[in-house]
Amino acid sequence: MSPAERKRGMYLRLATQSGNPKYLKLAGDSIEQPSAFAEKLNLMGYQAGTPEYTQAAQKLAMRPSTQVTVNQPPTGYGIDPQDPSRLQAIPGGPADPRNPRNITGQQRTASGYLERMQAAEKLMAEITAAGFDPASYTEAARGITNFTASPGYRQYSQAQADWVRAKLRLESGAVIAESEMDAEVATYFPQPGDDPLTKAQKKEARKMAEKQLSISAGSTTGNKRYVFGGKRP
Repeated sequence: MSPAERKRGMYLRLATQSGNPKYLKLAGDSIEQPSAFAEKLNLMGYQAGTPEYTQAAQKLAMRPSTQVTVNQPPTGYGIDPQDPSRLQAIPGGPADPRNPRNITGQQRTASGYLERMQAAEKLMAEITAAGFDPASYTEAARGITNFTASPGYRQYSQAQADWVRAKLRLESGAVIAESEMDAEVATYFPQPGDDPLTKAQKKEARKMAEKQLSISAGSTTGNKRYVFGGKRP
C-alpha cells in the first residue's frame, strides 16, 4: 500500500468515527489535488456543504486509486535482452517455432515432401557429377526402353520422378496423371536440345519450388538455413 492510500484510509476511519465531513475532503485530497477533487464534485452537480455533496465525496474518496497498467508480452513471448524494444519467443514455449507441440499437421506434411525433394535433388546432382547428362540425345534415345537405358538414366529418372511427385502431391493431393508428370519434367529438368541458359533457368525454378515448400513447412525447419540440393558450405 502506498503512503497516499494509507493516508486516505486514516481519513476515512476518522470520518466514520467522528462524522465530520472535513475528513472526507481530506481523504479525497490525499489522492488528488484539492482543487481537482472539488472541481470533479462540482462538475457532477453537487454543491459544497450539502448532504448530497458529503455522500458523493465519500463515494469518490473510497474509489481505488488509479493504478498504472503495464503492458505484458503476449503469452509465450518475452523481452529480447539484446533489444528491449522487441519481443522474442520463449524457448520451448507455446510461441517457439521449434517446439514440436506447435507444429501443425500441414507443416509436417510439407516438411516430409520437402525432404523427398531435397533427397532427390542431391541424388541427381551426384549422378550428373559422375558424368551423366540428362540433356543428351544419346541418353534419351537409349532411355526409350528400360532394357536399353543406361544405369545413370534409370537412376536419374527415378529421382526426377520422385521430386515431381513430392511437389505435385502437396499441391493437389490427387493421383498424378502421366501427362501432368511429363509437363512438370519438361518445366523443371533439362531436356535434349536445351541450351545452358535454359538449363540454369530450370535449376533455378527447382530451387524456388523447394524454397517455397520450405516456407510451407514453417517451424519444422527450425532455425536451419534453407540449402538447395542438400549441400552446405
